[in-house]
Order: sequence, then structure tokens, then C-alpha cells
Amino acid sequence: DKFRSDTPIDRIVCNAAVYQPTLDYPKWSEDDIEQQMQINYLSHFLLVSKLMPKMENADDPRVVMVGSVTGNDNTVGGGGVYPVADLKDLEGLELGGKNPISMIDGYNFNGAKAYKDTKLCLMMISNMLHDRYHRQTGISFSSIYPGCIAESPLFREKRMWFRKYFPVFMKFVTGGFVGEEEAGQRLYQVIHDPRCKKSGVYWSWNGGPRE
Repeated sequence: DKFRSDTPIDRIVCNAAVYQPTLDYPKWSEDDIEQQMQINYLSHFLLVSKLMPKMENADDPRVVMVGSVTGNDNTVGGGGVYPVADLKDLEGLELGGKNPISMIDGYNFNGAKAYKDTKLCLMMISNMLHDRYHRQTGISFSSIYPGCIAESPLFREKRMWFRKYFPVFMKFVTGGFVGEEEAGQRLYQVIHDPRCKKSGVYWSWNGGPRE
């Protein structure tokens, strides 16, 4: 609250994330919540909830959630690579989402799946915010997958061989590699381009932004 001002906020980008795929046990935040669940999802939900009232009088206000192809089970990266994102009936959140509950689905901890589940949650919450608030506030809610930034520090907890060969695989086998600068340009386009102000959509790339 001490940072509040009277200036309207016109853009919020939710991009904070940690990826802990090699852990066989959960790490807990100071709030006793599994770290990926709190950092990747719950923190964004709280941030947007707190700041939305400051956006209603802004010009062309937009909230953009940075999702991931790994959260989409209808893609090779999401549905073809185990484990697959699956929230079940959100039993973990219903049980309180705190230690010893480490997964949104309420099942045993799996570091890679925990990350994928949080990205799925981000894309779902974007659609939910659109359904509930776009018409009455004028805020545009969307999510984006800018591409696989295979050389990003996001993969710092993966094994060394993976960090060495994964960018090569993405560059020369799948063609899905995206550098950090290009990914940033794609995000910037969704934030500012008038063609990307549509609410309730998921943006991905194939020569340009696609719903």
C-alpha cells in the first residue's frame, strides 16, 4: 500500500517464474506454500487483484499473463512430454494449498508437473478474468507463449547436459528456439500493439501474433 499513487496503471505483465523439475521434494516459501505454486501463480493472482482498481481509468489497460506451451496438453511440448499438466478438481487448493500440500491437484509432489500446472493456471485465470471483468472494466486480459527461450536462466536447475543440448535441439530439430531479445519483442507487441488489444485470447507465434 505504501507504493500506491493516483496515477492509473495501464499495463501489468505477470512473468515471474521458477522451474524446479529435478526436485523430488517441494521447497516451501516463507508463507509455507510450495515455491512454484506461489511464485508462478498465486503471486500473480494477488498482484492483479490488488492493482485492477487502479486500471479502470487508464487508457487501453491490459493484463498479460506469460504462459507456456507446456501447460497446453494439445501441443507436443505440453501433451507429448511427461508429465502432463492436469489440475484434476483443484483438490490441493481446496485443502488449503499449504505445507504439506505441495500440488494444485492434491497429489504427490512432482517438480516438473508443478511448473506446468502453474502455467496452465495462469492461462485459465486470464480467461476467467476476461469473463468476469472485461466488459465492466474495459481491461483486456490475455496470455502469451512467446516461444521456447532455451538459453534462459529458467533452466538453471536442469542437468548440465540438458542445458548444453536443449538449445541445439530447439534450434535445429524443432525450430522452436527463440532468443531472449526476440521473446521480449513479442511480449512488447502484445502489450502495446493495437492489433493485440483483444481480450480473452492466448497469443502464440507463427510469423506474427496468433490467437
